[in-house]
Amino acid sequence: MKSLFIKKKGASFSVPTVFVDRYMASADEKALKVYLYLLRHLNDGDISIDSVSNALDISLKEVEASLNYWDERKVINFINGDDDCSIEFLTLNAYDGPKMSVATNEIEIKEESEKAADLGEHPKYLVKEINATMDANKDVRDMFLIAEQLLGKPLNHNEMKIVFSFHDWLKLPISVIVMLLEHCTSVKKFDLRYIEKVAITWAENGIDNFEKASIYIKGQAKYSRAEKKVKRILQISGRDLTELETKFVKSWIEEYKVSESVVKQAYEITVMNTGKMNFKYMDAVLKNIINEKEAPKKDSAKKKTGFNNFSGEDNLNDFEKKMLERRMNTESKQEG
Repeated sequence: MKSLFIKKKGASFSVPTVFVDRYMASADEKALKVYLYLLRHLNDGDISIDSVSNALDISLKEVEASLNYWDERKVINFINGDDDCSIEFLTLNAYDGPKMSVATNEIEIKEESEKAADLGEHPKYLVKEINATMDANKDVRDMFLIAEQLLGKPLNHNEMKIVFSFHDWLKLPISVIVMLLEHCTSVKKFDLRYIEKVAITWAENGIDNFEKASIYIKGQAKYSRAEKKVKRILQISGRDLTELETKFVKSWIEEYKVSESVVKQAYEITVMNTGKMNFKYMDAVLKNIINEKEAPKKDSAKKKTGFNNFSGEDNLNDFEKKMLERRMNTESKQEG
């Protein structure tokens, strides 16, 4: 057998090892081209779906099909919006380090810190090791039985390894793991990869007993109720928010702490001035409303905000009046 010697010359970029090992062989030529091209341009600033299409000599439809292909396989997170889109290269082995990122004009590939690196490398388990632990430890055996009941199915070998890692790697008590599983399944999240991310978050934040887990779950329930109210205002139904939309809504609820009536005002102004729902525009409207409300006013104290204290009595502020006036003037000129 001939040996193959490889030498490195010139510029290069890194391709995740797990991509080559697990994903490359089953992908078609166009999907591979798109993945490698975007990976090559992680640190470039001027890239769009059109530029990808031109560079690779494939159609725009084929570029989007390739992005959807990798999105379905959890290699990237592809959010295809009306005005722009974003791509997040997911860490295929979630414990090797940070997610890759690049900011662009029309395609925004974002970076999120990978806290899981603090936990060390995810251990690899053999099924016989897990079985031996189950035989020796009744609590571990009960953990798997409860997991199967909550998930509504028998666990395969890979799923057993994930659940076992919560106890062995993340060092979460079995009682907390049960609470974790109950919480995730109660909100209709049955995918163990999703549950694993929640488990890592709990471990990183020291949620390792009943009291801490209860506080976290109550906080998540409160946020979920607030998010549903925002979705009703924005007339979004029948689907979950995208990752980008969630980031906006989360900032409105937790950072801006705006009331329901303010969200309604911002939504109406956004639709009136843009003709549709635009999260970036609405975020700017909310910031301006907040800035005006924070200006010193007489007899203005003691009014609570937040999604548990809706007043419904907020009037249009100067910023909103200016925007409405500009809109009306524009429409008048168009009619004239």
